[in-house]
Amino acid sequence: IEVNGYLKEIGMEESSLHDRLNEALKQLLLCAEGQEVLRYMESYLEWIMECIGQADHQNVGGGVISEMQSFIRQHYNENISVEMIADFLGITRTYFGRIFARSIGKTPQKFLIEYRMTKGADLLKLTNLSISDIARQVGYENPLHFSRAFKSIYNISPKFYQEQQAQR
Repeated sequence: IEVNGYLKEIGMEESSLHDRLNEALKQLLLCAEGQEVLRYMESYLEWIMECIGQADHQNVGGGVISEMQSFIRQHYNENISVEMIADFLGITRTYFGRIFARSIGKTPQKFLIEYRMTKGADLLKLTNLSISDIARQVGYENPLHFSRAFKSIYNISPKFYQEQQAQR
């Protein structure tokens, strides 16, 4: 009954959950041996896990991932972390990381860094701001951390990138 309540919360249809639970209870009462009970419970648990997997997939394709991406786009220039995003979404960091990586193919931290670096590269191209100012505008208090992250993505320093862009 508790599991059905959870499945209902994650979007499963209440009437099918009710029917399936009633069928499960009926089958368990008809079991003559302990082995039959174990086999039936195993198949019922497999069905539950399948339902949870489908709900995870639906959440990944829709709500959780798009909310996270929207949150990053709105707050990338602030001092945010993956923990803060998971808290905002109301889920654990571990769960968030797992579904995000499964959907996007990278960790949430990597996505955040890449988004910040894209914004940083735009500022390096379009402005004459100092590296320190750009670092702060994309959410880094420490310009050295920004420079290291930038170099890990673009394979050149932000200063060199800025100089290359100025020559174009």
